[in-house]
Amino acid sequence: MPTYIFYNKETEEVWEDFMSINQCEIFLADNPHIIRRPVAPKIVAGVGDRTKNKDSGWNETLAKIAEHHPNSALSQQMGVENSVKQTKVKQAVEKWRKSRAQDPDA
Repeated sequence: MPTYIFYNKETEEVWEDFMSINQCEIFLADNPHIIRRPVAPKIVAGVGDRTKNKDSGWNETLAKIAEHHPNSALSQQMGVENSVKQTKVKQAVEKWRKSRAQDPDA
């Protein structure tokens, strides 16, 4: 059941009450001098560190994701080492980018 914030127009009193939606509708219909106050939704995001989870299965799943996305923030956070092939490819791409920046017509 949700929590509602009510405002009494006559007494200017504000209070919070816990009731079902049906009970709230009946209460407001019986008391026209009382209105509901809008409330911002309660959103929770970014709680905790996903790599500190004690579940080894979850950490293994994160490690597999990080391996498949070696340039991602998750890969850096998990400390996944690139394979020799991935390192060589990355070095070749960086070398090509530098040569391309020096001579854009090439």
